[in-house]
Amino acid sequence: MRLLADGEAIVDVPPKLSARTQVFATGQGRKTATDAHSVALVGTQMAGLRPVVNDEQQTLLRSLPKDLSPHVVADGRRFERWFRWLRGLMTRAKIERMVEVTGPRVPDTQRASVIAGRLLALGLSLMWGVFGFGLIDLETALPPGHPGFREHWFLEGSWGFFVTALVIVPLLVVVLEPARAYATIGQLHVVAACCAAAAVLCLDGKLLALPIALEVTAWAVWGSLRGLAKRVAQGAPIGRETRLWWPLALVVGTYGALPLLFGSDAYTVKVLGILAGVLGLATWLAYAPTRLVEDGAPRVRSWPIWTGVLVSAGAWTWYAVSMAAAFWDGTRYAGAVDRISAQSGFALAVGLLPVVATLGCLPIRLPVWTASAAGAGLGSVAILYPNQLASPGAAWGLAAIIWFVVSVAVAETALRRRSARPTRAQLPARAHRGHRGRR
Repeated sequence: MRLLADGEAIVDVPPKLSARTQVFATGQGRKTATDAHSVALVGTQMAGLRPVVNDEQQTLLRSLPKDLSPHVVADGRRFERWFRWLRGLMTRAKIERMVEVTGPRVPDTQRASVIAGRLLALGLSLMWGVFGFGLIDLETALPPGHPGFREHWFLEGSWGFFVTALVIVPLLVVVLEPARAYATIGQLHVVAACCAAAAVLCLDGKLLALPIALEVTAWAVWGSLRGLAKRVAQGAPIGRETRLWWPLALVVGTYGALPLLFGSDAYTVKVLGILAGVLGLATWLAYAPTRLVEDGAPRVRSWPIWTGVLVSAGAWTWYAVSMAAAFWDGTRYAGAVDRISAQSGFALAVGLLPVVATLGCLPIRLPVWTASAAGAGLGSVAILYPNQLASPGAAWGLAAIIWFVVSVAVAETALRRRSARPTRAQLPARAHRGHRGRR
């Protein structure tokens, strides 16, 4: 810089060029007379070298670290700490969002089977609604009832409520949310077992066709969704990747067009109300805001809850036994299967499903909601037709409706409290070691 200030012309000699020039010299070394002579030869004999100019800003920057180096280092370390904290925060948020909100994606090998399972469950629900007379019997019995079945409106309505709540709604839940197939399949097995027990209790061989049809339905759904159902049963955090818009549109469109099978004049207020109630209940049970892993048993140990569950199970068992006794006495209302003996099997299922859910064998929401809804439906037709065949009376019907309200309130309260608790993976390591680490 001093030479530049004196007006000398200075060029920048690259170290490689001076090193090549030293190859032909006798001496070696750096910052020696030989090195200086090599630099001078390159600077005077070679053209195209970059001239050195007086850059005041560069000179000022070179002088700054001598005075401000402690402050620069401190600021750099502080910035590095902030950057690491922010990067860690963003990484944790991204991981939590992937695990808790979206969850692992469904493998490509299962996407075709999941779609096939949705379509199969939709077809089975239509079969039970039309050929199984679930929805048709509801339309027949609810006011204004069909005059051709005036003496048996109660049995028609109770069959419709039982089939719709215990079979059709769980199948629609699978269409909307295949991750809940584990609960649907378990519920169908329980209902089939109760109907088989009623067939044995009534000594009605024809009734065995009903549990066989239920088992075929359950195993058909299991065959297409067994991979996803196993993952949910093992506690995999399945999230919203199976909740799509097109299954809901497909269900609404299919059931909205279902009355066209019976003519354009079939769109009545009663039919639209039945379809709205069925689809509304299925949508709530499919999209209810709760973690699937935490949608298991409430594991309650409160004696009032157990008392209520066992008392209701005893009441429904008493009704089932009374229907079996009526069948033994020769009371019949024959269809594809006899409705009296079938009434006994469905009543056993309504009483047993809350018990199974409370014991932890099934997720709590689907069995409790559908069983209590079936009981409330029977109670409503019992209030409407208290003096018909197999009707338990208006008092029983009112008690069944109250039981529905209390059951779903208790179930939702238990699920809400359980969902509010942190999972085992979210607790610190010391929180779930028991008393071993304490002194």
